[in-house]
Amino acid sequence: MVSIYEPLKFDLMLKGDNPGKLDRRITLQQRTFAGNAYSEPIETWTTLATVWAAIEYPITGSDEETADKLNIARRRAIFTIRHLDSVDFVSRILYGSEIYDIERISEFGRKQYLKLTAETRK
Repeated sequence: MVSIYEPLKFDLMLKGDNPGKLDRRITLQQRTFAGNAYSEPIETWTTLATVWAAIEYPITGSDEETADKLNIARRRAIFTIRHLDSVDFVSRILYGSEIYDIERISEFGRKQYLKLTAETRK
């Protein structure tokens, strides 16, 4: 099978030989709902954790689409973090000034690392 991105050397990460690959700081947030003065649900985001991550950008998978005759750029990234039980699909990632929605969660090792495939918000 041909991969569309150059993967990190997870075997080295799992052996603990190169923890320096987790060199970017990201914030994981969870969606919550709070009621306003009229008891209407309002979407809010709560910080779950700020963690170190490795970031990969696929060669393909970032593109543009058209909505209402406007070009919208999309950017996909793959974040590798140490395992956290609280990460799920209603979580999002903040990295720099960009917000990424989590599309896929893959586990590496036995609860050692998570690989989060995410895309910037539209």
